Parts: sequence; C-alpha cells; structure tokens
Amino acid sequence: MKKNNNRGRSVQSFPDMGLCHGCGLCAAVCPKGAIKITIHHRTTMNAPEIDDSLCNSCGICSQSCPGLKIDLRHIYKDGVFSGGPFTAIGPYKQIIQIQNNGKKPPGSSSEGFVTRSILKLIQVSDVDGAIVTLPDSKCKIMFNGCLTNELNDICAATGSVYGPVSMEQAFKDLRATSLLRIAFIGLPCHMHALERLKEIDPVSYSKIYIKIGLFCSSGKTHRATENLIKKSGINIGAVSAIRYREGDWPGNLSISCDCGPSPISIPMSDYSSYPEFSVNTPIRCFTCIDWTNFLSDVAVGDTWNIGGDGRSLLIIRSDRGHHLVKRMNESCTFTCKDLAPAELLKTQDNFFLKYAKQKARRKNLKMMGYENPDYSISFGGQSLYDRIGDMIIIIPYVLAEKGCNTLAELGLKMRMRIIDRLLK
Repeated sequence: MKKNNNRGRSVQSFPDMGLCHGCGLCAAVCPKGAIKITIHHRTTMNAPEIDDSLCNSCGICSQSCPGLKIDLRHIYKDGVFSGGPFTAIGPYKQIIQIQNNGKKPPGSSSEGFVTRSILKLIQVSDVDGAIVTLPDSKCKIMFNGCLTNELNDICAATGSVYGPVSMEQAFKDLRATSLLRIAFIGLPCHMHALERLKEIDPVSYSKIYIKIGLFCSSGKTHRATENLIKKSGINIGAVSAIRYREGDWPGNLSISCDCGPSPISIPMSDYSSYPEFSVNTPIRCFTCIDWTNFLSDVAVGDTWNIGGDGRSLLIIRSDRGHHLVKRMNESCTFTCKDLAPAELLKTQDNFFLKYAKQKARRKNLKMMGYENPDYSISFGGQSLYDRIGDMIIIIPYVLAEKGCNTLAELGLKMRMRIIDRLLK
C-alpha cells in the first residue's frame, strides 16, 4: 500500500465539498467498519456517515476516494486535457456499432449487449460471477451493486438506472469471495473506484476478469426519481418496481405500484426534460471528464443521433474486450459495423458541455465553495466568455444541490426558453 498522505482526514466532508460520487468504496475498505452509506439530507445523494466511536482517523477512506483523486495521466498525451472532441473517447483499439440479431432481453430498450455478454461469459466459463446493479430489497427506488452468479439476478439487472448506485456491498463481496474470475459492470465513477481499490487491495482487484463500462453523461440524485414518482401521483412507499427505459428505444419510465393494476408509463423523451428531474444532477458529475468509461475493457453506449433505433456503440479498449466481442460474434448474436471516431462523436449529445469548458467550470465551482477533483493532469485555456457561459449552465444545478429546488427549476426553465428562442 502506498504511503497514506490523508491520515486524519475523513470523507464525511466530501459530499459538501462536491467531491463524493457515493460509490461506497470508503465504507467497503474501512478497517474499523466505521462508515455506512446513507442518503445525504440536502443533496439526496449516497454519502458516507462516520461513527466517531469506531473511527481511528487512519485516513484510508480518503486515501481510497475516487471522487477526491484518480490518476488519468495515461489517458491523455503529455498529461494535458485539451478539451477537444477526441478527448471524450479515450484510448481504444476499435469502435463498432452493433445490432441485435435476435430478441432483446426483457427490460432492455437498446441491444442488450451487457446482459447477453455476461450470460455468455458464464456459459463458456470465462467468468464465475458478475457485479451488477439491482434494486434494493427494501426500497425499490434505490439501487445497489452486488456480486452474483445467479442467472435470474443478471437478467433482472437489465436496463439503465438514472439514480445513485452504491457499490459498497459489491466491493465487500469482492473482497470476501473465493470466486477468481468476475465481470464488473459499472459507470465511469465505479471504474474509478475499482482503480483505487487496486491500490488499496490488489489481491481483491485481481479477481476482476473483465470490466464492462457504461457511457455516462451525468447521474441523477434520489430526489430526481422521487419527483418523477410524485408527479405521477404515486405514493413513494407504494412503488414495487421502477424501470427508467423499458420498451421500444429510447424507452419509457415504467412505475409499478402495489395499488395499481398496471404500470404507469412516461416516454423518456418527456420525463428527461422535466426540470424537476433534470436539474437534480450531482455537482461531482460536472467535474467528471470521463463520459465513455476510459478504464473499462469495453465501453457500451447508445447511438442517439445515428439510426435512432436502439443500436449500441462499443469502444473496445483491450485485448480482453476484443475477446468478449469475438465470443459474441461466434454465437451470431450481433451484427457489427466499424465506426470512425468522428462518427461516434456525432452520436452523443452535449459532449462539449462536459469537456470543452472544463477549466472554466472548475474555476466557477471553486469560486462557489466546491473543491475540484485531482486527475493528475492539466487543463487547457479558457476565456471570460467561457466562464460566463458555463456559469449560466451550472447555476440551476448548484441551487438544486443547495436545496433551493423551486429556484433551481425556475432557473432551468428560463435557460431552456432562452436557448429555444436563440435556436428559432
């Protein structure tokens, strides 16, 4: 283990500093079991809570935190983040577009590549189990990562989740299991946490056989989902199941409850634009520069602007990723088509909102009292115009994070109206 330069510094303050992903790694590696992941009272994100009677101030929690620091120097030439379009892709061996040749898995609006891949890997004994995201057993609108080799669990994990996902139990399971070949499926922040685990506990990390990453432009807080449920006229306690993208691509929000005969369905094209949903985006997502899951073996996303029929994108980053795609081709599960990097960029909306003005965004958030994560890289230049433009973008989200939800939603509505008028 590397020397601990964070001894005495706990992660409990990180959510208020805009650093916490809510990934749960800190709770999983705490040697005293002093940390549990709870819902932050203001941000409604997953957040660490420390029992002072158990904590010995060793600092391992902050040393392991991927929200505070993750080294991405190997991703960028000379360790410089230019903000150009191709910084969004990261290192790759091949980029392909895939189309399912058979029936999609239930609950999937896209091609079902992730679910089919895990099932295939287990079938041919490449892996013994997988870390997937499943609904919480007690509260069906909350989600957790878990290690499983049950086929029913893997099929139940199909579909997108637009809310916080704690990997605390998954990391605990990984450290305790005797399984030695595990598939890890997660968002960029989960991959960052796995990378930090490699430093803290390389033996547990060595159990990961393949990393299947998901594209992510940003996450959503618990409040975002709660607002959708309330808007639908449903009591949150009555919800028995929720799927964010069910049915034909791009999918519908499906809310099932104990009191209703059939699920309530809202098209994604509608609910994704509701201010009370979209404004509840974690502040940490605005300083994340990893949309396409740089640290995965193969990354998976939607082709939003090419085709528009649910075809998926794969960025193959390693030999193991190539091996997986080869396995899937052998079974004639998918039809593949090579894509150029420029074609991939066309499929993703708002790439530049996340990348092009990152230095301006970091300065703006710092001015508002938040801390910037350390990626061990430098950032390109920025102008006063960049600072002003980015401030207009992030203010509604900062208001929401501060608990000023009415003002935040009003600010987002005003911004959307201004943009609509400028486009006409």
